[in-house]
Amino acid sequence: MQQEFSKRLILLRMKQQMTQEELAQKTGVTRQAISKWERAEGLPDLYNVQCLAKALGVSVDELIGQGTTFQESGIRGIYTKHLKYAIQE
Repeated sequence: MQQEFSKRLILLRMKQQMTQEELAQKTGVTRQAISKWERAEGLPDLYNVQCLAKALGVSVDELIGQGTTFQESGIRGIYTKHLKYAIQE
């Protein structure tokens, strides 16, 4: 689950053309917290999941992948194209 959430977070952030710093500012957390979640080293609490979803313009269900698989979400192509860049960020 952590890995799947991490991928979704990276891709949704990139889809919005936001840096980790920009997303952190919009959600009231540190850039290091965003980085930790994107590296699948932890998961945000429910409050921060809600803040992330709002900042990324998606529902909480879409952010956590509830009811849809990663491939069905429409962001598979973005993942393939940008994963190497996203992990290095």
